[in-house]
Amino acid sequence: MKIFKIQIENYRLLKNFSIDLEDELSLVIGKNNTGKTSILLVLDKFLNQSEKNKFHFDDFNIEFKNEIKQLIDDEIINEANYKAIGIKLKIFIQYTENCNLENVSRVMMDLDPENNYIVLGFEYLLDYQKYTNLRKDYREFSANEAGKQTLDAEYKQKTFYEFLKQNMPNYFTLHKKSFEVNKETAEVNELKSINLDKESINIKDIINFKYISAKREVANKEANKTLSAQTSDIYEKTEINSEQNQAINKFKDQLTETDNNLSSIYSDLFQEIIKKVGDFGGIKPNESAIRIISTLQHRELLKGNTTVVYRHDEDNELPEHYNGLGYMNLICMIFEIEILVQEFKREKEKKLSDINLLFIEEPEAHTHPQMQYVFIKNIKNLLQEGIKRTDGENRKLQYIISTHSSHIVADSDFNDIKHLKKIASNSVIAKSLRELEQEYKGNGQERNFRFLKQYLTLNRAELFFAEKAIFIEGDTERILLPAMMKKIDNQFPNSPLLSQNISIVEVGNYANVFERFINFVGTKSLIILYSVID
Repeated sequence: MKIFKIQIENYRLLKNFSIDLEDELSLVIGKNNTGKTSILLVLDKFLNQSEKNKFHFDDFNIEFKNEIKQLIDDEIINEANYKAIGIKLKIFIQYTENCNLENVSRVMMDLDPENNYIVLGFEYLLDYQKYTNLRKDYREFSANEAGKQTLDAEYKQKTFYEFLKQNMPNYFTLHKKSFEVNKETAEVNELKSINLDKESINIKDIINFKYISAKREVANKEANKTLSAQTSDIYEKTEINSEQNQAINKFKDQLTETDNNLSSIYSDLFQEIIKKVGDFGGIKPNESAIRIISTLQHRELLKGNTTVVYRHDEDNELPEHYNGLGYMNLICMIFEIEILVQEFKREKEKKLSDINLLFIEEPEAHTHPQMQYVFIKNIKNLLQEGIKRTDGENRKLQYIISTHSSHIVADSDFNDIKHLKKIASNSVIAKSLRELEQEYKGNGQERNFRFLKQYLTLNRAELFFAEKAIFIEGDTERILLPAMMKKIDNQFPNSPLLSQNISIVEVGNYANVFERFINFVGTKSLIILYSVID
């Protein structure tokens, strides 16, 4: 069972957004502010609903805010013609005959054995009743604001957006549904659905979503012990899932022996104070006699009492904060992945979720290029093991990695890459590199695509992230161009070329190979080629 597509509406830059996911790794790339983090956040808000990750007014897409205002300003719509609006997430799931359907059978909308699609919908909506309430309340608010301005000419009336920002939870509500889906086209029929809350269906039984944020708590400061704290979490999760039983039992046996030794020492250590309690009549034989014993708790013992160090040489071990930020970030991620994999396993009393989805945001932080190459090469091997429990239950792990790193992209499978680009100031789309390959093949340029793929991998994966690109023929242009750009900057200092995100790419006589690629990623480009004219 897997998620093969995610659709998002009206969340930040994701106005009308769709992204296809691979069976294992989906590598999400794009320039800054193209919605990579927004994908993570909207999944978290809908799938891990809690007080800390509620929706806020600024989560609305800017165009959508204007649509709400227009809806309130226009004539009232009757209920039959009203369509509820809001932030929406649709998760498209595909299963096979080998999958355990115990959990998803309750959300299936079609008994046709040929239809192996399920679409789960999560919505933060303004329904009709709340729509009419919003119109009425805002008109009262607006009249009140006008009255304030009548009394005080300098008073600035609050806008509709300010009113909605303060009162949004009163009008928008969360809904969880399963929609009917056409087996031929995978089109969704929103008019036919199952209310998951009314049916008491636990989403965690179907989809378990976890993530590692780009804001990781690593710092090479003396007070920072992030890695040491993680060792306690790893032990706690491992113990809950009964992993490494032999090592855990050995640890507990050692604690019992230590308890006995410490209890013997405590009887001497606290002998005087116990005697004083007895002098005051606080101790009666066989009734209220007290003794102080050691009760080391195996979980609590690790908290604050384990330290990660790294070996500098044979005679010296240094604390974790002496290590470089790149190594600390890498170790922190591996520790965090281990913790989350243990959480995916859940308690023995619960079955594994049907789908386990992990999102790793910008793993390249603080790491040098070689370390980034090593990371992307090994992450597949680490995560393709999936979720395995000692009771025999196993599940695959789907994972999304977002990155700005051209080094990670260069060492990735191109079919895993999903490229995000802005198509308007408030809208983003995602394209799979599979689509680009089909464009080349469809125009008889399969050889050109192979050349492009090799060239980008070996030389210029940075083109995926460049704002602009200049294609040049060779060394002459490469040497001259910086000097020419500097001269132009001196003439036109308001928009200096040398301060812009421009990639300069040597392509020889093959600039035509890049035409479809440049259109695909949406990069502005200039081609400078030297031509000999007889």
